Amino acid sequence: MKVTTLLSIAVIAVFCSACNHMPAKNTESAKAEIPEPLKDDYSDISIKRVSSRGGDLVDDIYADFVKKRPALLSLETGLQQFYAGMPDSLEAFNNYAAKSARYYDAARRSLLTIKDSVLRERLRLLIENSNSKYTGKIKKFSALMKDIDSNRMVINDYHLALKIAVTMPVIENYQDKNMPDSKSAESLANTSKKLKQQAVKLSKE
Repeated sequence: MKVTTLLSIAVIAVFCSACNHMPAKNTESAKAEIPEPLKDDYSDISIKRVSSRGGDLVDDIYADFVKKRPALLSLETGLQQFYAGMPDSLEAFNNYAAKSARYYDAARRSLLTIKDSVLRERLRLLIENSNSKYTGKIKKFSALMKDIDSNRMVINDYHLALKIAVTMPVIENYQDKNMPDSKSAESLANTSKKLKQQAVKLSKE
């Protein structure tokens, strides 16, 4: 089964789980159940640190949710360890590849200084043949790097999808339970209507 299919199933499963774990809508303590990031006085620095982009309410709600779901916490821990360890894991190969790339770049540039066209062409073929052999030597590493990059793209896409799946029921639950009373807005609308009528009337006198 493809990685994308497995991740799709995982996202759907988490979405359903999130919906099933939302508190019932008819409860007297609805106001007290507002998630921290949705509270008007929200200033939880610890949650904001988990949020990857800062000021992003999807990330803030998700970070708050992660603390309450072991499966999500395990995923986030795994992702942090994966990205944190990536530079060290690839450092040796990246240094190795960079030196080879620098060598062949320098060798190709040096050909520009050779006046003898026959000699220049022989050296060009020699350089390209060596580069071709080098490409074969790193074939395994190249395939691994391609897999890593491909998996990272899928991880990023489905990680974002997971955040939406987890946080949408939260914001919808908040919307249902915390609709403000419209009386103050209605009063302001009536006042604005009266002031408009007064302004229009006075302007015509």
